[in-house]
Amino acid sequence: MSRDSLREIIAQAISVPTSRVTSNASSGTLEEWDSLGHLNIILAVEGATNVKFSTSEIPQLTSLVKLEDALRRHGWDG
Repeated sequence: MSRDSLREIIAQAISVPTSRVTSNASSGTLEEWDSLGHLNIILAVEGATNVKFSTSEIPQLTSLVKLEDALRRHGWDG
């Protein structure tokens, strides 16, 4: 899975155009990435990548970059 695929997953999870999920996308830059949006993103990413984030990790995964880093720590090679 590529960064573009991850951007698409995030966009679909929070119902925004993929073009709005830029390389600096985060809960601070997208108003739709609120608490419910965050849950939707985590569930969508976990489902698409077969990665299971720990409950302690989930609150920290608040940007595209942080999600990519966490996925790599779990063995994802996007």
